[in-house]
Amino acid sequence: WRSTWKGRLTAHDIAAVEVRRFEASEGEDPWRVVIVPKASDSGLRMAGRNGVFETGDYTSAAYAEKVRRALLAHLGMR
Repeated sequence: WRSTWKGRLTAHDIAAVEVRRFEASEGEDPWRVVIVPKASDSGLRMAGRNGVFETGDYTSAAYAEKVRRALLAHLGMR
């Protein structure tokens, strides 16, 4: 019943790319890379989970930061 939505994020659409720690109910807290769309792009905010896009879980902040830097480089952002 749900429609599928595909979109392409570009540097123009993104306000920030951050590493965040999430509280786990069991085990160690995971780290994720979070893409925050610009406030003016309400369609993207509505498409994301809680207004953002998240990667899967990483076990260390260092690895999540490595992924964040690779994503920024791919998007041509610094």
